[in-house]
Amino acid sequence: MEFAERLCYFGIISNLLVYLMTVLKQDVKTAAKAVHEFIGVSTVTPLLGGFLSDSYTGTFRMIMFSSILYLL
Repeated sequence: MEFAERLCYFGIISNLLVYLMTVLKQDVKTAAKAVHEFIGVSTVTPLLGGFLSDSYTGTFRMIMFSSILYLL
């Protein structure tokens, strides 16, 4: 399962750069910055969720909250 998740993640990353440069007509510098911001946010978000879960909300409430945000 972890392999499939990583495969999708790297597929999105590689296609995101091409999409930003061709469809949205961004230059290489702006597109690379957006991709790096996406990577940074997707790396920090689980750490922030884990901290909030352990400190304040509890595991199951955080899972419910994250699932609702994901569905939106």
